[in-house]
Amino acid sequence: MKKRILSLALALTLCLPLLPASAAASATAEESSQSEASSSGSGR
Repeated sequence: MKKRILSLALALTLCLPLLPASAAASATAEESSQSEASSSGSGR
């Protein structure tokens, strides 16, 4: 039983840092696509 709890805690610990990184990456992608759209619109 201790091994199961330890393995679950280890798995959660390893997966936790991936969540903020993926959220930051999607936010950066949205910002870059918005800046490209605004810069292409100002060229008229």
